[in-house]
Amino acid sequence: MLLILAVHAARTRVEMHLVQVEETADELVELQLLSSAPERGVTYNEITDGVDKLSKAIQAGKVSTPHNHPRDDRCPKGCPSEVITEPMFASMLLTESLRPAVDETGCFRA
Repeated sequence: MLLILAVHAARTRVEMHLVQVEETADELVELQLLSSAPERGVTYNEITDGVDKLSKAIQAGKVSTPHNHPRDDRCPKGCPSEVITEPMFASMLLTESLRPAVDETGCFRA
């Protein structure tokens, strides 16, 4: 789901309407870049279910930035990874979807 949302934000630079996200997912299936999706494509219900699961995982603190060590139950000292909060996730999506022509301001920097 993260991949689909990120690709949609980066490629289309339009609002994050789930119908449009579904279209992006279908394009990724057609291009064989989303191999875990069935041949029929991705349905709207699968997108909404994925967004719901992602939202719950973020709220539970189970989504984090990349780690620089093998997966383990605990991070070693110095691991730069941090839990992604809802505001961080929203900011990351917003930053990714900003148009290059938008002037940088004190609030948003691409």
